[in-house]
Amino acid sequence: MDSQEKLERGFKAATLLNSEFFQECFDRLEARYIEAWRASLTVEAREDAHKYVRLIEWLKADLQSIATTGEIEAQRVKALQEGWERAKLSEWTR
Repeated sequence: MDSQEKLERGFKAATLLNSEFFQECFDRLEARYIEAWRASLTVEAREDAHKYVRLIEWLKADLQSIATTGEIEAQRVKALQEGWERAKLSEWTR
């Protein structure tokens, strides 16, 4: 994956994670699955509800990882640009 893709994916993931609508949807889903777990009558139903709660956690963690990768890439690109600008300045002042 190239630098631009990392930046774009990171921005999209961060936008989702910071979205009130997104957070509300996942909070409602999580609450629904926790209630299903509490109300479950069988071990299978309880295990399924638990899997769904964990899936939401994994999805959020994956989005956070993508957002963090984008942030790190942005910092790397900025550092490269600043280094290049410093190199140009030092050549001009010689």
